[in-house]
Amino acid sequence: MESNVSRFRSKIYRLLEKLDVRVCESRIEEYLDKLLTLLSQQEAKEVESALIALPIFAQWLRKAVATWSATGATPPNGIISFVLNLAGLLSKKEERFCDLNNNNFFIKLVNVLRARQVGVARSIKLAYIDLLLSFLEHRSGVNWMIAYNFWEDVFLFGLTDQDELVTKKSALFMSKILEETITYKESFCDDLVRRIMSPLNDNINRSIKASTDLDDLDDDAASLHLKPTLKLIGDVLQYFLDGILFDQKDYRVVLVFLKNFHLEETICDLMVVAQSKCLVFDLGKIMFIMQFLDLYIKFVTKIITAVELNSTLCKIKHNFISSVSKGNWEDFVKFCNFGLFYWKLIETKIPVVCIKKSNEFLPFSWQFLVLTLLPQVCLVMKYCTSISEFEEENLRDDFRNVFIQKLFRMMSYQETVRACYSWRDRLIARPDLFRISKYSVRIVKESTRYYSSDEAVVVFQGLIYILKDVLTAVKESPHKLDLFLNETDYFYLALEIVTCLINEFDITWRNSFEAFDVMTLAFDFLTVSNWSTEVIVQALKLINVATTKCMAPSLALLLDLTADSTTVLLGPLLYAKVLDGVVEVKKAALEVICTMANMSNYSKSFN
Repeated sequence: MESNVSRFRSKIYRLLEKLDVRVCESRIEEYLDKLLTLLSQQEAKEVESALIALPIFAQWLRKAVATWSATGATPPNGIISFVLNLAGLLSKKEERFCDLNNNNFFIKLVNVLRARQVGVARSIKLAYIDLLLSFLEHRSGVNWMIAYNFWEDVFLFGLTDQDELVTKKSALFMSKILEETITYKESFCDDLVRRIMSPLNDNINRSIKASTDLDDLDDDAASLHLKPTLKLIGDVLQYFLDGILFDQKDYRVVLVFLKNFHLEETICDLMVVAQSKCLVFDLGKIMFIMQFLDLYIKFVTKIITAVELNSTLCKIKHNFISSVSKGNWEDFVKFCNFGLFYWKLIETKIPVVCIKKSNEFLPFSWQFLVLTLLPQVCLVMKYCTSISEFEEENLRDDFRNVFIQKLFRMMSYQETVRACYSWRDRLIARPDLFRISKYSVRIVKESTRYYSSDEAVVVFQGLIYILKDVLTAVKESPHKLDLFLNETDYFYLALEIVTCLINEFDITWRNSFEAFDVMTLAFDFLTVSNWSTEVIVQALKLINVATTKCMAPSLALLLDLTADSTTVLLGPLLYAKVLDGVVEVKKAALEVICTMANMSNYSKSFN
């Protein structure tokens, strides 16, 4: 092991020595990315002999910062990102952080790299946030964050940056610093909450004036100033409530927000601007969270009667579904995703929120699980078949009919059904339905962590039928293929989610008969010409997972052993993919072959 470390040390030394601004090689950033990936993987696994522990990295960082400070030179963006990420990896361990932090090293580092300047590259912002996040891993780093105002940079990123990943990571940082400081220095946490809310209080009067003095267009323009702050507050609150749902966090930080909302009478002011179309989701999300917190406090302190509790919950249900019906398609998709989380939270912490139907109690959160699939279903109705043909097919196919009936049983709240039909017509009429569906399927991917096994099966079944309908449409109307080939991102995501659901929730033919279709579905995708490499690789991964989870080859042979069956034709197809010129396709095909060979050997050992 020591010889390997020595060998790597010399290579790393040569690589770092090349990071001179004047002689930097064109491919140096590629090498640096590979090095960071290796270091990150070792750090995550806490490998004892991790290369990051080598003193060469800290020594080189000190030397580089001193050189750049003396010459006034600014390295290229790729090297700045590497340096910030490297410093972040080093700083995760408190001992290394303290060793580096002599003579205000981190202040000098950030200043010489100009990471705090307005308009720096996206990669630099992300690396800078990661650096500050690493400080929050230990007490010394938290104290450093409290002593200096570098957190203010990240706060402003969250309010002013248009990049979704930057704003998301900014919200994560603000959540983490609140989480750490509530324990170490509660007064700082309280001040930070007020700072986060301050733009809200600054802009709310402007919005109130606009809502009374101006027309609707000006009203929305004025209220738009509230949106970044509302989004940040909503994301921070959901971070903590998410932890509360999984019993990993407590209520202290969210109660600080609740206290400040009431002290500033912000909730009353927000009600005045609640009708602004551009704030439907961001404002609604905060309002519903505040209602949950108020209700939860009354519930645990037993100062609310059962009748009052049920009445309040009925109002929240009604208002929530009404909010789903408002706004644009993006608000609709976000509300569906948030609704699944929000009502699971309520059902867990205030366990009385169910709908009684046919002597069984159904979770209200199921309403939103079904609605998240709506954009995908609309895709089929618009591009694959008509609404009437879609309904007829549901009646002809017994398994599909059982699935559709299950969806309607889950969507048992009448107002939800009305909202579903309303949005169905609005979505089908949209010319950008594929863009909406891609956005929706990404949201589905993010929300899988909230699924129970039964809920995962429902989403799995829905996506299987949607993908089958697309392939049927291509077979019956080949001219539609060009349309679908232009939207390969969607199909890659859909296949990826099906694969993940099978893996994470152990979906087999025992809990979903649709599992019998997975192998054929993936095979049919591979027989369609001109898919992107990503779709082909993901279809092969799905075959691999289907082989190990859904239906073993021996069972597939037992069910279908005709000359044109998928099982018979799969061998020649895999052979062709192994000979493919694209490395990723070749590797994915080999993985399937290895899996089948291992399973064959395993089955043989029991004969």
